[in-house]
Amino acid sequence: MISNIFIRVNHKYSLHFLFTFSLLLFFFGVLASSWSKTPIGFDINFNTRNGPFFSTLFFVTGIVISQYRNKEIFFKTGALLLFIGVFLQILESYFLYKKYNVFFTSTDYVFSTYIFALGFSLLALSNSTKLNSKLSRFGVYTLGIYAVHFSLISIFSKIDTQIDHLLWEVTYPFGVLIISLIIAVSLSKFKVLRRFFT
Repeated sequence: MISNIFIRVNHKYSLHFLFTFSLLLFFFGVLASSWSKTPIGFDINFNTRNGPFFSTLFFVTGIVISQYRNKEIFFKTGALLLFIGVFLQILESYFLYKKYNVFFTSTDYVFSTYIFALGFSLLALSNSTKLNSKLSRFGVYTLGIYAVHFSLISIFSKIDTQIDHLLWEVTYPFGVLIISLIIAVSLSKFKVLRRFFT
C-alpha cells in the first residue's frame, strides 16, 4: 500500500522518495526491536516485524534490482554481499548479546540483515548454473512457504517458549521450513489454490 501510493504519484523521484522512506522504516524497525535495549534504541511494545518496517525496503530493493539488465555481475556481487552480510550479522548479534544481553534467537532483524538479504537475492536472481541442484525445483514454492510459515510459528509458539535448548533452537527453523514446504506443495496440487502457493 505504501509503495503503491508513492508509485501512483508518478513523480520522476518517486522511487528515490520511496527508497528513502523505506530505509527510514527499516531503521525505525531495527531500533525498536533488536536495538531497543541500547542507548539509541526504544521500546514501542509492538513487534515491528509484523508491520511495513522491514518488508517495504526489501520490496523497493526488488524494484530497483529489476531495472538492471546486466545480471552477469549478480553472482559475484551477491556472493560477496552474502558473505559480508553473514559476518556482520554474527558480529552485530554478538555485540548486542555481549553488551546489552540481547540473545540472538530473540532478534528478527539487525542492520546487517539487509546486506545479507541483498546478497542472497542477487545470488538467486543470477540464475547461475553453479546454483543448480535438486533443491532448485522447490524455488517456485517460495511464496507458499512464506505464507504458510506464519501460521506454523503461531501454532508452535507455546512449545517454543517452553523449550530452552540449543538443539531445539537449531532444528526449529528447519522444521518450520520443511513443514511449510510440504503444505505448500500439497495445496499447490489443487488448481484453484495453485497461484497462491507457486
